[in-house]
Amino acid sequence: MKLMRNAFAAGLLVVATAVAACSGQTARTTGTTGGSNGGVGSTPGTNASGLGDVGVNLLIPNGTGQTLTSINWTISGGPGGTYTGTDPIGNAQSVEWETGGILAGCGYSLSVSGTDSSGDICTGSTSATFCVSAGLSTAVTLVITCEIPTDAALAGDVNSGSVVVDASVFVEGQAPYVCPGITSFSISPAEVQGTQTAAVAIGTTGTVSTISWTSTPCLAADGGSGGTIGGFLAPDGGSGATNPSATFSCGTCTGTTTVTAQIALDAVPLGQDASVNVCNGVQFTSFSGNINCEGGGTLICLGGQVNCSGVCTTFNSPTPSPTSTNCGGCGVTCTSPQVCLYNSSTGVDFCGTQPPTPCTSSPCASTGPNSVTCPGSTGGVCTATEANFVTIDINNTALAITGGSADSNSASCYECLLNGMCLDHPAAHVTGVECEDSFPSGVDFTNAAGTSVVSATACESTLQCQIPGGLGAGCGLNADGLSYCYCGTGGGAASACEGAAATAVNGPCLAQEIAGFNEDTSDPNKPVDIVQNYTDITQPSGRSNNIFGCALANSCTQCF
Repeated sequence: MKLMRNAFAAGLLVVATAVAACSGQTARTTGTTGGSNGGVGSTPGTNASGLGDVGVNLLIPNGTGQTLTSINWTISGGPGGTYTGTDPIGNAQSVEWETGGILAGCGYSLSVSGTDSSGDICTGSTSATFCVSAGLSTAVTLVITCEIPTDAALAGDVNSGSVVVDASVFVEGQAPYVCPGITSFSISPAEVQGTQTAAVAIGTTGTVSTISWTSTPCLAADGGSGGTIGGFLAPDGGSGATNPSATFSCGTCTGTTTVTAQIALDAVPLGQDASVNVCNGVQFTSFSGNINCEGGGTLICLGGQVNCSGVCTTFNSPTPSPTSTNCGGCGVTCTSPQVCLYNSSTGVDFCGTQPPTPCTSSPCASTGPNSVTCPGSTGGVCTATEANFVTIDINNTALAITGGSADSNSASCYECLLNGMCLDHPAAHVTGVECEDSFPSGVDFTNAAGTSVVSATACESTLQCQIPGGLGAGCGLNADGLSYCYCGTGGGAASACEGAAATAVNGPCLAQEIAGFNEDTSDPNKPVDIVQNYTDITQPSGRSNNIFGCALANSCTQCF
């Protein structure tokens, strides 16, 4: 192993000495050394010649084990040009030499190099510039360094490592795709004529990405091949290609055509980068049916439909579409604000304005629904009890109520009841006589059967049975009087009803009356309990009976 040697630095003292112009070499006058590492100083000399002399004194520290064998030096940069030389040293620990003939001036610098006793290269940094002056001495400090090879080694700065991975590989199969299925398939009708169309539809289960409808070619109307298929149309008028229900038109086809519905589940399989129908060909994803296209002929519409330009259309319906294009006839479209309405008397659709209805919520409209006000109520908003009687006025077309106040006509049922104090009349301080007003027993009411009911609801139920069009169909005007609604033919007049057996009572509103009374009816010989309390306003049915009894007393026969 090669021994490690330490580098050493030798201090080099450079002295510029003034000498006589005619002398090659003379004794050097030692100047004053400047500061370290290039410091420059000067000492007055004794000669004023134009040439100077440079003296060098090199000290090598003891104990290093190395010596310099030679010194190469160069002085350059001043007005005298470049001066070079080599001085052998041997193994001396101190070296001095002088060189003369240096032209006086400034800007000189000194650099040295050499070889130590072990053969290592020594280099010196260039000194700071100095001056050579006639009659003056200049000292310059220079450092020379010998770099000695070494066999030492330091570990690198490594702050990362490696991980050894020993992983097992398991091959696991992908779960199968759960495909959608067609649960139902319908064609209506399956036999069409002319421009008649068929409605086709499917029901599905699972996740469906796309739905497509296709049909097979059929004969043309003239018997040739290649008949034009009218195609599929969605119910909303758009394309039916991806709709679960569509309308099929035969066009010029005759004969049988097969209609097929196909559903798909689109997904990107493992190892692929594009979606495909992963359920292609799987059971229940396709369903077909036949349509018989009869071409020309007479279109026969069934089920109450009529033939409108080759299309079976329904009108004259109790519930026509307000925007129907066939209102009461083919191609009849109502012009706003009229809509398609149904006349229950004639059974025919017609274009007209929507009829008025009682105002039951604020704000009231000026015409049409929610427009007929009840002046006896706050803001003209009718209670449920009042709305029943206002509806009677509206249905009585002879009154011609189209909006505004329900008491605008002297023949109004509502006005007659209001003026007779049969309904709440705040101005006359009449309250607590309508079904919605509070009852002494509170909201919940236990009737004779032991059933808990809502008082207002039980009262309304009896009232709606008694009005025209109700189950009782205005039973208060019966020859036996208002009690007929409860007594019926089995009880007859009120006096006879009191002595009748409970099993004989059969009035048209019997069930509603009993549900709104809490009288003991367990005794079959005592219907007298209800008859004697028939207009008791503290009980639900009694309150309804009281309104109709008041109507009779005030000759409000239009309310029946």
